[in-house]
Amino acid sequence: MLAFLLTWTPLVSTEMFDGIRADVLAAGSGVLSVVVIIAAIAAIARVFTR
Repeated sequence: MLAFLLTWTPLVSTEMFDGIRADVLAAGSGVLSVVVIIAAIAAIARVFTR
């Protein structure tokens, strides 16, 4: 009975956030790629309108 009281297991562990970290990295890279595409389109439009 005493051994059961002394064992402690965390309710939240760092392994639970691995999927969230991967999702945040994927979302960040997606946003960055959209920004790069918009900047490229703006640069091409600036070249053709001059």
